[in-house]
Amino acid sequence: GDFIDVPTFHANGTVINISLTTIKVRNADMTYSHIPTYKVLDTAFINWRGMNESESRRIKRAITLDQTSIQGWDGSLLHRMVRNPLLANFATSLETKQRHQSLTNSAIFRQYVEYHLREREDLFHEGKTLIVRLLAPDQNGMPLEIIAFTRTTDWNAYENIQSEIFEHILAVIGSFGLKISQPFVLSRPEN
Repeated sequence: GDFIDVPTFHANGTVINISLTTIKVRNADMTYSHIPTYKVLDTAFINWRGMNESESRRIKRAITLDQTSIQGWDGSLLHRMVRNPLLANFATSLETKQRHQSLTNSAIFRQYVEYHLREREDLFHEGKTLIVRLLAPDQNGMPLEIIAFTRTTDWNAYENIQSEIFEHILAVIGSFGLKISQPFVLSRPEN
């Protein structure tokens, strides 16, 4: 009955039978994987039972910011946010709260993303981790990572919640003067 993920054996699904020689897994795509029982002792795998018991599912995903778009915060960005209906409530609270601090647009954006996540009723806010953080920069830019927990374990609902969060982020990021990093792609020569 446990949901497991064993990449070595292309298994990602529910354990439906355990015998002395084989563990049979019905994968999420309705195929079956058979894992030799003795191999489980020396193979890395994930058991998702804890997710089901906690009645939540973790979101851990990042977008990569273009580092050249990170800049000091100024009044023009605040005025742009106030005019955006998606950001107006946050911008109004920010106007009085942050008036005398020197901040960057990425710091304000992190605060906004956390504010947005805390406003969502489909995420846990108390008793579970909710983090919006910048990770170490690399050649692609500076990753902004979100760690949060949904109030459901249903796969479709989970994917929809995750998609809505990142679609919203993409819709508002320009109002903060930030850009998403676009990896360099070589164009194909034309024939």
